[in-house]
Amino acid sequence: MSACGKTLAALLLLLALIINAGDGHTTASAKADLKRIQFQIVTVETRGGQRHVLSNATVEGPPGTDFQINLESERFKMDARFLTDLVNNDALQVRAKLQTRRLYGRSANDLPLYEEDAQSHTLRLSFEEAIILLPFGRAGDDRFSIEITPALTNQPAYLATGEVTPPAIQIDDRQLRGVISIQAQAAPHEYDAQVSLLRDGREVARGNARLMREEAGEVVLRPLDPTSAELTDRPLAVNLTLAPFAQDCAADRLKVSFDLYRVGKPGADQRAMIATDWQGVARAGADLRYDLSNDAAGLAAGKLELKFNLKPADR
Repeated sequence: MSACGKTLAALLLLLALIINAGDGHTTASAKADLKRIQFQIVTVETRGGQRHVLSNATVEGPPGTDFQINLESERFKMDARFLTDLVNNDALQVRAKLQTRRLYGRSANDLPLYEEDAQSHTLRLSFEEAIILLPFGRAGDDRFSIEITPALTNQPAYLATGEVTPPAIQIDDRQLRGVISIQAQAAPHEYDAQVSLLRDGREVARGNARLMREEAGEVVLRPLDPTSAELTDRPLAVNLTLAPFAQDCAADRLKVSFDLYRVGKPGADQRAMIATDWQGVARAGADLRYDLSNDAAGLAAGKLELKFNLKPADR
């Protein structure tokens, strides 16, 4: 291990909530006071009322450290992702996304039947409080749970040089060797996105938005020439989602997924789709371009391009 849906099952989240106001921004002068955060991750199997700890792992890193837990065996598969943010130095906001699949039984033709679940939650909790996940539900004597408890350490989040300390993972793998894996990464969560429409290399429309990673956001492109009726009456818009690029551990590379459409007049919920589920890989701060010459219906002739520029938001 290293640092780099019909729904039948249920997810149970048990936690005490302490809600604290705060913008989560960190000034440069406060860097030296930031401490690393440790997450204790315990996987437990309960059978016949007996609790058996299968593995015990810790993920430790600077504020904003995210981690992913993968579990896979002959009976089940789970992909759990956690995005964490420090709130007011004494609480965490955790965005949890969980996908699970478990063998439910076999059909009359002896084919495997599976139960599946997909959950997404945004939670706030203070340090030393626990999140308990029951990916496959509470019913029956055969249960599997994941217990996650955060704690603030006394270790600095930044080195004396100003560089952020990297995440670290330790796993005590007792019985699930080869079945459980954990990855951790400290990467930006918010990005300033600029999307432009180019005609023959000249920018004719632009839209800006601040996007949260792994959450879709709409960017409407407004014409730079207010007399441009083709873009004023029905402007272009992009529904954009950013996610880490799984094939590359570099924090500045992002997977870009988007739909492109033209929106109707104010008050009219009409979308004329141009492109659906287009994807690509972008590097933060660098331009990513798509040729629209054969796709942007209703726009004047010329070489049309869609340009993305994505930068981590100032925090």
